[in-house]
Amino acid sequence: MLYVKVSGQPPSVTIALAGELDMVSTQTLNTAIKELDKDMIERITICLSKLQFIDSSGIGQLISLYRALKVRGIKFRVENNNREIEEVLELIGLREIIEE
Repeated sequence: MLYVKVSGQPPSVTIALAGELDMVSTQTLNTAIKELDKDMIERITICLSKLQFIDSSGIGQLISLYRALKVRGIKFRVENNNREIEEVLELIGLREIIEE
């Protein structure tokens, strides 16, 4: 299960994720993003520090969000201080794909 907490006010919003970001839960994140007024937002930060698990679907979702927001001129940043999740991100090369 994925828990999503949106905080901050435009132009900068943070979305903190907790639980599992996988094939079953990617829609939860997608719904949270769709509910944002992207005309007012300049930067979205996704915080993964409280994630317990992320699979290839979750990583794919982050890359898709990055690309969709980049087209709109919205900066996308991933924050994480969870070592296990960071190892997965490094293995996939997510930091190289998502430029800050």
